Amino acid sequence: MPHAYILKAALHMSDLQLRQATNEDLSAILQLEHLCFTEDRLSRRSFRRFLDMPRDRLIVAETKHEGESELLATAWY
Repeated sequence: MPHAYILKAALHMSDLQLRQATNEDLSAILQLEHLCFTEDRLSRRSFRRFLDMPRDRLIVAETKHEGESELLATAWY
C-alpha cells in the first residue's frame, strides 16, 4: 500500500515546521546523523560549532507526532 503511506505523509506535511536549531536539538541531531549515515558522520563537536557560529545556520525540520516533536531533517548553509 505505498499510496496509503504517501497520503499519510502528505497529511502530516501541514505539521512540518522549519526553524533554526538550538542547543536543545543537539542530541536529536546526532541521533538523526547516526540513523542516516554509516560513515563520515559529523561529530557532536562539529554540530556544536554550527550552533555557536553566528554566520552558520543549522535548520531543522520537525513535526508533531502524538503530541511529541520528531526531528526529521537538518540542513546548514
